[in-house]
Amino acid sequence: MVREMNRQMKSNLREYLVYAEIIKELNEFQAAKAPEEPCIPIPELIYGKCTKKENILLMENIKITGYEAYDKYKGLDFDHLKIIIEEIARIHVLSHVYHQSSSFQEKYTCFPTTSQHLMTFKPIMSAMLETAIDFLRSQSDKEDVTERVKACKQSLIEKYTCALPEEDTIKCLIHGDMWINNIMYKYKDPQLNGSHQEIEGLKLIDWGNASWGSPFFDLQYLLHTSTTHTIRTTQLEELLHHYHSTFTRLAAKLGSPAASWNFRQFMIDWEKTCILGLLLGCSLTLGTLNTSSVVNKEQGPSVLDKSFLLPVRIVADGMKLGIAKLLASLFKKPNGESLTKKAFKLMYKPVLKELLSGKNEVMNNRVLDLFSEADKKGIFIKD
Repeated sequence: MVREMNRQMKSNLREYLVYAEIIKELNEFQAAKAPEEPCIPIPELIYGKCTKKENILLMENIKITGYEAYDKYKGLDFDHLKIIIEEIARIHVLSHVYHQSSSFQEKYTCFPTTSQHLMTFKPIMSAMLETAIDFLRSQSDKEDVTERVKACKQSLIEKYTCALPEEDTIKCLIHGDMWINNIMYKYKDPQLNGSHQEIEGLKLIDWGNASWGSPFFDLQYLLHTSTTHTIRTTQLEELLHHYHSTFTRLAAKLGSPAASWNFRQFMIDWEKTCILGLLLGCSLTLGTLNTSSVVNKEQGPSVLDKSFLLPVRIVADGMKLGIAKLLASLFKKPNGESLTKKAFKLMYKPVLKELLSGKNEVMNNRVLDLFSEADKKGIFIKD
């Protein structure tokens, strides 16, 4: 089902183009104007192909060269965040300036706008919000917050879908899934642990959700899915200032200064898009930190793996593919939004049960922190 949805949404084609062409073009563009600047770090594509019948990405194995993911349950600390935010700024500014001389959207028509990307996930956000409300209702000290969230539930979804206005002056390539598991770090001395590790480099992976639009999507996504409450309440402005200074410095060096995008305006835009941080953060937290969903459970061997059952396996796989194509086409119809929401409500059922059990403290606390922060910002005040 996931493969079929990715095919229909052209996620596979977008990821192939990023690895095969786009990052290479951006690095060459930068090398011509600012050769002293480092390249965008992604794994090397050894062989790739993307057609209607075949989709192949053969990548270098960066794990054996020392790259590893950071612990998603801990969340990124300041040093890890600072280096990835600098790389995000570099991708954003390079694609923004490149677009001015070579229209990105005309060249790569399979990339949706980030606003269109948001609309795709609208029913998922709606299902997540209902699940979160059921959880909040179980918290005796969250009665007021729960009532405020319930009262503006529909308006939250509406605000989510229009959080990135089309008239934004800064348009760029958006990674679209910039969270802790899609950032691979390499350390100078991997034997050291935790905060003592000196970061040597990183690689960005998983570009299937790439789009074209506002840089605040990636920033809100990263800082609300992959950090802790402590980081967001004590060091957020410093991190955002680092992003802004990196962007404006490189923009000027590339010959396209972002003079009108001062830090004050940048922070105004950040606050306007914080609804994305709440909903994207909660959705990914529930989706990736739970231990109960079928999606997160490791799949064991199947009885159909036996060689003498190969004909049965072929028939079963064919049936599954047919069902996936049928469901994928149904989700794209006018009533598809309702079907998607119902499907995700079912997927969230075991997650809600886990939330209510209180056994997964990290997941529970992350969700409660996100809603508490949003409440302090006044996001749940009804218009």
